[in-house]
Amino acid sequence: MTLQDYADHCEAHSDIFESLLEQLTVVPAGRSPDDQPTYSPRERDRAYAKAAEIMTDPSDPEVDLLPIVAPETLASLDTLSQRDLAKNYLIAAVQVYDERSSASRFLSASALGSKVVAATTTMPVQVGVTEGPTIAEAWARYIEDQTHRKTSWKTTGTPEKAKLAFQDLIQLVGDKQLTTVDRSDLKRYVRFQEHRPSGNVRKYRGVNALKLEAMDIPADERQSGTNASHKLVEITRFFKWCLHEQLIEKNPGENLAIAQDEGSAVEVWTDAEIRALLDPRNLWAHSGLQDERSTVAYLPWAIVLGLYTGARLGEIVGVRLQDFHRRDPHSEGEVPAMIVDEYDDKTLKTKNARRKIPLHPDLEALGLWEYIAARNEAGATMLLDCPTKSGSRPKHASQRFTRYTQRLGLHKERVKVFHSFRHGFKTKLAGYLNKAEVDFVLGHTRGDSNDTTYIKNLLTSVHRHYDGVHQMRFDLPLDQLRTFLVEPRDPEVVG
Repeated sequence: MTLQDYADHCEAHSDIFESLLEQLTVVPAGRSPDDQPTYSPRERDRAYAKAAEIMTDPSDPEVDLLPIVAPETLASLDTLSQRDLAKNYLIAAVQVYDERSSASRFLSASALGSKVVAATTTMPVQVGVTEGPTIAEAWARYIEDQTHRKTSWKTTGTPEKAKLAFQDLIQLVGDKQLTTVDRSDLKRYVRFQEHRPSGNVRKYRGVNALKLEAMDIPADERQSGTNASHKLVEITRFFKWCLHEQLIEKNPGENLAIAQDEGSAVEVWTDAEIRALLDPRNLWAHSGLQDERSTVAYLPWAIVLGLYTGARLGEIVGVRLQDFHRRDPHSEGEVPAMIVDEYDDKTLKTKNARRKIPLHPDLEALGLWEYIAARNEAGATMLLDCPTKSGSRPKHASQRFTRYTQRLGLHKERVKVFHSFRHGFKTKLAGYLNKAEVDFVLGHTRGDSNDTTYIKNLLTSVHRHYDGVHQMRFDLPLDQLRTFLVEPRDPEVVG
């Protein structure tokens, strides 16, 4: 059946599709996102199960909702796979009915789940084109290869950013032959990501990328430039892999970048804001420290390390006790350092992120080594007892920090965030070290390509870097803060 035949089929069964459109789509036809109905997960599951049952009934062709999928293929699937098929293809099918003029786009944009892709690889999305894999087929091979090669993917599965990046791509350009993807497709993808709504805005959840592309998303509802860049990285990494595997002759996403919104650039914390963030009374009241069962007692030390090391939040919550050295063995004199390295399922943003950060003397005054000793005595291996959220420590810590700044009235979306500590640290350090030295301490990419360069990062003497860090001034009430950090107690009672 051709795409036009399929569109005709949809129109012939308009009563069925109108009903399904009303029940199953996130934004039913004729309604705005603000006026959408809500369905419980149980109601949706029942609808999906019923749809799957109808789809697999070969005795009644009049209600065969997916005629381009062979009955024997449907019959070979288990119940879970049938439901997975219904979730992915049925919604796309009713969207085809809703916008029949775009039938080919919606039909080809529906292959989102790995089971669906595997079960329908014979689906004639592009008539007459048979050379090479489709985007979805290549992606499935890429996921398998990455899972085999990368430690983090073995333990946590495909990263969520990668899943979302691929979903957006295939919904926008369709499951076309991989070799037909060109530069214009990837530029379109970039433009879409620059205006894509944030996943936190409920009214856009589940809406097809093609529909989102046609919407005028308000600036304050768009995803951050960082999120957009991460998705582009995932897609360009995929095409780079395709190039390496000789599936394509040229990477269509090479040297593309997300335009950053200057109006939402990250700002540094002011001295007054830092004092408020590290005020023991605020930390006690808003960080859950008064509750012995609290899981956020790590937050005060996370803020201190963010301020004094400029490390990324993921690096801070992932640092181990063994990564702290009171004397760096490769430096002259007593140079304390924190090691940022990969281990087990922890990966770093870039290879240059593997480094040593010389520790400011204020950290010793604040009781860092006593805190480390206490954690060792308690049998801990991690510096901070940070739990995970959706398998991610940084995600949990980021949300907790955001709530804390909101309660203090300091939060400014995408502007005043934990990453602001990194910007502030870089700004201060630039007054004492040259750019290359600042890049070393912060773990910025320096354009190196030789793996031996990254290994030497951990062997490099950091006494000069320490001299620069040592000169930085933060002007905090160290004695008062130390008392609280070493043994958190209610400041009002202590005072």
